[in-house]
Amino acid sequence: MNNDALLKEASNKISNKSLLVNMVIRRVRQLSAGAHPLVEAYDLPYARIALKEIAEGKLEARPVDKEEITPGGIID
Repeated sequence: MNNDALLKEASNKISNKSLLVNMVIRRVRQLSAGAHPLVEAYDLPYARIALKEIAEGKLEARPVDKEEITPGGIID
């Protein structure tokens, strides 16, 4: 899947562009810290892996409970 198709597919799952960008950034950080991809990666860059995970429905947005928020951010 090329970059444009991948971005379009991910945008179909998460229509809010700001939320999509934030999800990709957060997932890239997780992947760079050693998290395993949820899709077949074939040495793709982390941002493409994150978009592919969203496009395939492996990642989705959800509301955050107050208990999950710490002074440093959200606990995974």
